[in-house]
Amino acid sequence: MSSPAFNEKIFNKIESTTDYADVGTMTVSGTINKTGILFLLMLATSVVSWNLAGTQLGLNLMITSIILNLILGFVIIFKKDLAPTL
Repeated sequence: MSSPAFNEKIFNKIESTTDYADVGTMTVSGTINKTGILFLLMLATSVVSWNLAGTQLGLNLMITSIILNLILGFVIIFKKDLAPTL
């Protein structure tokens, strides 16, 4: 497998500890609602990103988010206890 965060042991662990009996069925209205919410979140973040492009604040936020995402990625890969679903 190419990703150290996603390997067979992790998937087997999740499968053995997850109880799917409590999960409700998927409905069309629930899917539409979740799609709409995710679309609005995507639209809001894209508007903010577009308006901050080319400013010093936008550059600082971009560099900070890159560094934080790299740190979070390494933490998830090497310290799997902090992300039990991965």
